[in-house]
Amino acid sequence: MPESIYQIPLGVRFSETDAFGILKPVAVFNYFQDVSSAHTAALGVSARELYPMGKSWVVFRYRLFFERYPVWNEALTLRTWRCPDRRLYEMRMFEIRDANACVIISGKGSWVLISVGSKKPLRLDRNLPAHMQTGTGRIENDLGKLPQLSGVDWQETFRVRHLDIDFNQHVNNAVYIGWIWEQMPEVYRSGYRMRSLDIQFVGDAVKGDVVTVETQCLDKDAHVFLHRVSRERGSQEVTRVQTVWQPNTEWKETPCA
Repeated sequence: MPESIYQIPLGVRFSETDAFGILKPVAVFNYFQDVSSAHTAALGVSARELYPMGKSWVVFRYRLFFERYPVWNEALTLRTWRCPDRRLYEMRMFEIRDANACVIISGKGSWVLISVGSKKPLRLDRNLPAHMQTGTGRIENDLGKLPQLSGVDWQETFRVRHLDIDFNQHVNNAVYIGWIWEQMPEVYRSGYRMRSLDIQFVGDAVKGDVVTVETQCLDKDAHVFLHRVSRERGSQEVTRVQTVWQPNTEWKETPCA
C-alpha cells in the first residue's frame, strides 16, 4: 500500500501568483484538491474510480491557516494524510512546507461519500475497501458549523461559468474563494492577506446560476469577516465562510531558518 503520508514536490508557478508575486489563496485550494485526488487515486478510491459505481466524494468543510505566503518559483513540499471519522466523514490534513521544512500553510478538511443518484451520504465502512477503514492516527473533527450572518455590510453578484464546474457537475470549491476575494474592498485586496479561512459547504451551484456573495464585518479591529454565498435559484444558501485578514506589513517575507 502507499505510504500513510502522501507528499509531492511543488514549485510556485507564475500563473498562481498575484500582482505582488505571492501565491494566491485560490491556488492553495487547487493544491489541496489535487494532492487529495492523487492520494485517493493511489488508494484506488478516486472520484473517477467511484463514479461508475454510483458514488462520489463531496467536500463538506475546510479550515486553512497561513503562516507565510510563498512566492513565485519557490520550492515547496505538499503533504497530506487521512483518517475516517464516525463511519461518515473522511478527514484529511494538509501541510505546505518550504525548503527548510517549515510548515507555512496548514489545513484540515472533511469529505462525505455520496450516492450520485440520491445525493445522500453513504457509510464509509459499507462502501469503501477495508484498507480505507483506518488512517494515519486520529484526526480530530472539530470543524463545527459556522455562524449565520446577522447583517450585510456589502455584497456582489456573480454568474456561474462553464469554467467554474468540476467533475461533480457543480461549482468547484476553489471558485468560492475567488468570489470571496473579488468582492472584498480594494483596501483588503491590496493591503491585507488572509490569515485564516473557514468554509462550510451547505449546498451547490451549477452552470448558469446567479450567486450573491454577502459579507458582514464581525470585528473591524481584528479584520474578521463572515461571508454567505447564495444562489438566486431557490434562494438557497450554498456556502458559509469566515475569514481573518492581516496587514501586509505584519507578514513574514522570508523562509524560516
